[in-house]
Amino acid sequence: MLHNIKSNSSVGVSLKGAVAKPYIESLDKLNDDLDKMRYKIGEDLKLVATPYAVTQAMK
Repeated sequence: MLHNIKSNSSVGVSLKGAVAKPYIESLDKLNDDLDKMRYKIGEDLKLVATPYAVTQAMK
């Protein structure tokens, strides 16, 4: 969706780009926040999975 907004905002009237700019910036920030959350969740899962793997290997 972000790609479509960016491509469409660069085509045509500059007013269209000016209107779309705040939305694009907001979506970029949300996308960055999601990437950070995905990374943190991945790190948290590693913390949980490692002790689990060790206890399973000990059985």
